[in-house]
Amino acid sequence: MADLKYRNLFFMKQHSHHILLILCLGMVFGFFASILQAQTSEPVASEAIVEVDKSKQEQSRQELRLMLWLSIIVLTLFVLFVAILSFFRWRRAVRHSLNVGKKNEPTEVTDLWSKYRIDEKEIDAFFEDEKGS
Repeated sequence: MADLKYRNLFFMKQHSHHILLILCLGMVFGFFASILQAQTSEPVASEAIVEVDKSKQEQSRQELRLMLWLSIIVLTLFVLFVAILSFFRWRRAVRHSLNVGKKNEPTEVTDLWSKYRIDEKEIDAFFEDEKGS
């Protein structure tokens, strides 16, 4: 039980900056969403508003919607990047923890080319025969 508690504390220390960054981005996303909600929930204006004012309001609404969509896309990409990075780091830590203290067994070495080797005596004899002939 104590080992599990230590692992949770280690995870929090190791990834606390990721958690804080995700929370900050969530707050930015919430801010843009509240602005968009405030813009879309305005009461219907009376007929006294000029067409120019309506077009400016519509343009500002479109800009806010664009900002909201861009922030959603950026937030999604960031969360995906952090998730992939965290997965790879977690996988490396797990693989490392499984191999801690274990040494690989030595590989058996077999000389497969020994039957094709020529002894130095045979090489010397070959060259002596070449020189003599």
